[in-house]
Amino acid sequence: MDANLLVLTAGGVDLRIPVVYTQVMVAGGAADLGSEAVKSALVAQTLKNEDFPVDFVDPFPVLAEDFIRVHDPKYVTAVLAGRDEFGGKFFGHSIETIRSFAFVGGAFLTGAKKALEAKRAVVVAVLASGGQEVGWSRVDQVESDGPFNYLMVAAAHLIQHNQAQRIVILDTDPRGGSGTEDVLSQTGFGANILYRPMSPTTSIEEDLARYQPDLIFYQVGSDEGLASEQMGRRDELVFTVAQTLGVPVVFNVTSDYLGAFSAALRVHGPST
Repeated sequence: MDANLLVLTAGGVDLRIPVVYTQVMVAGGAADLGSEAVKSALVAQTLKNEDFPVDFVDPFPVLAEDFIRVHDPKYVTAVLAGRDEFGGKFFGHSIETIRSFAFVGGAFLTGAKKALEAKRAVVVAVLASGGQEVGWSRVDQVESDGPFNYLMVAAAHLIQHNQAQRIVILDTDPRGGSGTEDVLSQTGFGANILYRPMSPTTSIEEDLARYQPDLIFYQVGSDEGLASEQMGRRDELVFTVAQTLGVPVVFNVTSDYLGAFSAALRVHGPST
């Protein structure tokens, strides 16, 4: 059994959650990437300091063609070249910052491929924002932590390369995912990718059972209006339903809320 994969077996296993992250993903710092993105580094340090049962995995970078698949090609070219043709806060930055975009997208793709390789219910974590606010060619998103919709970059790559047929994106971030909806409306991936905003009262069991996804991307949001116990129950519901259906989950975290890790341990931990 791959030691980097969390696999539930009848006898139980020692649980180690793979966490996809590298410092290259936040190389630009808060001034370039925004405070939420840089929180990923703090989350990584917390997981190490508190001795969470995780194994860090280095991502591979995605290519320009992966961004172009879900964004306006002219927009992608301008971002990667640092040219201010569209306006917005992600132009004219350092080479290190521009390079980090490929590794953030790669983190989601690396995590997804790792999860799919198991061919069963596993969980993999990514320490990065999913960029769900970013649409086909929009960069004037004040709340966005990057110029690309990294969830869609990874999901579309998997569909394009026949590595998955159906993918669900569950989004609990209170900022919403209008960008994801925009990308789906501008491309042909809506037939294979189901986007669902999710609140603590959202029922997901029937949707997931009917859709039968090969993979779930779960954007873990930290909602100041919810108690940690409510968010924990929400996370546990996602992992439990996915486990019942035998579907792997890639969840991403950027805030200091670590309840999703605890929920994964409760659901996928050794049976007693």
